[in-house]
Amino acid sequence: MTPQIKTIHALDSLEKAAEIMKEHNIKKHPVVLNNEIVGIITETDMSRTIYAFSVAIDELTQLYCDSKKTIEKMMDDWGNIVVSLKNYKKLGEPEQETEVEV
Repeated sequence: MTPQIKTIHALDSLEKAAEIMKEHNIKKHPVVLNNEIVGIITETDMSRTIYAFSVAIDELTQLYCDSKKTIEKMMDDWGNIVVSLKNYKKLGEPEQETEVEV
């Protein structure tokens, strides 16, 4: 057995686990909580997690792009409505007379 086992706390980040695994060439990394081993994280777990994060980031990026387009369209629509309202004359309202200098 390895004399000094490297472990990671259950609340530590995946990034920290990956860093320790890479630095010490660990393929299976014990996870501890209250000084007891509660699980093991493996290279396979990491690769699956990275893939899941990649998919999630792609989905979030697409959602952001779609939302941005929707918001920009809404702003354009509201801008057009405001311009239309500014140019609109109420029915029955007399036109203002403009003085022409001669």
